[in-house]
Amino acid sequence: MASPVRSVLIISQVCFLVISTVLLVIAVRGYRGTPFGAVLRPLPIATVVFSASSAMRLVPLAPATVRTAQFGINAVAVAFLCLFGVRLGLLLTGRREVTA
Repeated sequence: MASPVRSVLIISQVCFLVISTVLLVIAVRGYRGTPFGAVLRPLPIATVVFSASSAMRLVPLAPATVRTAQFGINAVAVAFLCLFGVRLGLLLTGRREVTA
């Protein structure tokens, strides 16, 4: 189990990610139907996955198990961030029909 200070830091990281997820969902809903809304769509999923990955460090499992699970979970989050980057690149180059 993590030390009390480290646990507080992990909990604060998870809380920050959850709050940013709420703000991202509000932004996605506000820009629904626009090309920018399609660009923002993968971000809430990525932050939820990152917060789950951070919360896994609080679970009393073997460190190797947590590391392996975090690797898989973070790979999914990075894939969603790459999707965001591709959509943003397409939007900035003027190919809006691809991002909708």
